[in-house]
Amino acid sequence: AWATSVAHAGRSDLVEAAASALDWAAWTLAERKAADGHEDFFAPMIAHTIRLLTPFVPAARSQAWAEDIGRFEPFQTYRSGIGANNWNIVAASGEAMFQLRGLRAANHRYAEASFAAQGRHFDTPYGLYLEGPMAYDHFPRLWLADLVANGYSGAYRDEITETLRRA
Repeated sequence: AWATSVAHAGRSDLVEAAASALDWAAWTLAERKAADGHEDFFAPMIAHTIRLLTPFVPAARSQAWAEDIGRFEPFQTYRSGIGANNWNIVAASGEAMFQLRGLRAANHRYAEASFAAQGRHFDTPYGLYLEGPMAYDHFPRLWLADLVANGYSGAYRDEITETLRRA
């Protein structure tokens, strides 16, 4: 929220607070030390925040964020297994955004492997995500829609777009 205020509301007084929060979030993700083991939820917000804050901080600081993102292995850092549940959708969406932003190698397979394995959860005529209660349909759909809206063009773009359309 602070990064959005900096980028879109001219709140330069929040740059340091937002950047410090991102310093901590990127390091925590890279070290697999998120509160309550929730690393899977960090990536999309970090990807957006790096995009928003980079123009407002020294290059060395944004480079440190990129280095934190580049130094961990997603298959080992995220706690939910590939295709296991909605947590994996969040992590995979964030990883795909890291690729879009050049923070992760374009040929890294975590996001695509995750999307391939997630198909079973969406395998209904209406493209609903069937893992649990109805809220569990909306939550993964939010992250996939965000990813597509931000330019995802990977192997599962058409399938994801169709699944979002049907629901």
